[in-house]
Amino acid sequence: MAVIQISRIQQRRGQKLATGIPQLSSAELAWAVDTQELFIGNGSVAEGAPYVGNTKILTEHSNIFEDAVYQFMPDFMVNSVPRKAQDKLDEYVSVLDFIEKDANDNILWAETFEAAIHDLFTSTNHNYRKVLTIPNGTYTFLRHWFLQSGVILRGESKDNVILNTGNFAINTGTISDIKLQNLTITGAGVVLNLSGVTNSSITDVVFSGTYSVNTEANWYTPAVTWSNLANNNKTDNVDFVNCKFDTVNTGVLVTQLDAFETNIKFDNCVFTNSYRGISIDGVINQSNRWLINDCSFTDLYNSAIIVSHGKNTQIRNSTFYRCGNGTGTAEYPLAIIILFGDVANNVVVDCACDRRAAVARSISIAAEAIPDAENTNSATFVDYNSLELVAGNSNTTPFTAFSSTTDIITIDYGIVIGAYTRVGTLQITIGDLTVDPQTIAIVDNYAHSSPLYNLSGNDLTQQFEFDVTPTASLNSVVLTYKNVSGARGELVYKASFGSVQSVVVPTQFQPTPGNRTIYVNWDPNAMPNGSPVVGYSLIIT
Repeated sequence: MAVIQISRIQQRRGQKLATGIPQLSSAELAWAVDTQELFIGNGSVAEGAPYVGNTKILTEHSNIFEDAVYQFMPDFMVNSVPRKAQDKLDEYVSVLDFIEKDANDNILWAETFEAAIHDLFTSTNHNYRKVLTIPNGTYTFLRHWFLQSGVILRGESKDNVILNTGNFAINTGTISDIKLQNLTITGAGVVLNLSGVTNSSITDVVFSGTYSVNTEANWYTPAVTWSNLANNNKTDNVDFVNCKFDTVNTGVLVTQLDAFETNIKFDNCVFTNSYRGISIDGVINQSNRWLINDCSFTDLYNSAIIVSHGKNTQIRNSTFYRCGNGTGTAEYPLAIIILFGDVANNVVVDCACDRRAAVARSISIAAEAIPDAENTNSATFVDYNSLELVAGNSNTTPFTAFSSTTDIITIDYGIVIGAYTRVGTLQITIGDLTVDPQTIAIVDNYAHSSPLYNLSGNDLTQQFEFDVTPTASLNSVVLTYKNVSGARGELVYKASFGSVQSVVVPTQFQPTPGNRTIYVNWDPNAMPNGSPVVGYSLIIT
């Protein structure tokens, strides 16, 4: 159809907000002075217009999303409905929507994140409280900055969204219901201070630092920390899920000033290539309702977990490999892997550890035990350790050792001698050896297959004996065996153990190389080289 030539362009102007836009004639223009909008008349249906009305013309002042319509796959979805494109865009909020810059046009990331968090999560209109998405990239902060209650930070991908705090930290204050997800937080010291946070979760977050692997470090400079000041000002009901703590001095360090209860969970987390895993410092009778479940502790120079005071900590289904060995190996460890200052209901359940099997290769009668776990009500490890029984060895042969502060030891074992098998349980109880070194009892309950007799008529399956003796220092007890059967064989065993009451002062150990001392309730003036942190009740060096 030919375009009709109009000899004169008709124009109008007025105020849209005052009088509105009248019905315009065909091709007539109208300029809204107050809103800076331009309209043209559609024309009549008789002229061929699809409908009578006005059409808005785009100008530099137009918001193309105000009236734009979005519909999800309208050609294929019979139930999807059209809606405003702006509503669709507003479902997704990026931190890049809140960029703050300095006078030199440099992006200020601390100010940017705080601006986004303020607008989204402090508004009384909860429709604005959306997930704040962080696109892939590195965000370097030049000062401390703060989270707010209800904040949800979610990275585009865990390894490619990097929040670099440098020498600063992300802080909280007394807030609740925060969620940090799918990102990496890195820095030179404390990167996240959760003091006062409640009912929150940290999921799929990597915490990394500047720790040089296999070196001494200041364990009191953690990646994540918080202080529990009072029962109404504490960090409580916080879950760490699928998190990783890598190349940090200490993964998590917590201090507490009074005896109240907190609930913290670590589920499927990894602590690796660091000096220490978790440290909880506090006061007697505080309740650490902590569950450390299905976590991995590997390649830690010092201890994996230290709890100076408190009860009710549970460590379950977790693995501890190459922990507490310094620059050495598990055969010659330097530090206790899991240490509790108080016994009360602190348990290690169905965990795995490489220390006991390794020590069996290097142990001697005089060996001092540096335990995998100490001062726990109960510790059970699923590892089965094995060693070859030398034929006809009537000498006493050591195969494992425990701290003398352990009260109860259970060894489930199996022995194969030739074609015959013996299965049993050793039950060992230890009294206060400092009062009487003979207060050790061992009971061996076993069953075996058909007897294996030698030419003298002796049943070889019973020519195998266990014993337990204290070391000269009385700091440790060593388990030994004698195989006088004259036949080669193999011993397979696993250990569980526990204490009834807390030790007042844990034992001093002198492994090779170096010295190791535990100080409990120490006087800072009496410590070697003074105290690194005044007020801490337990230090391990």
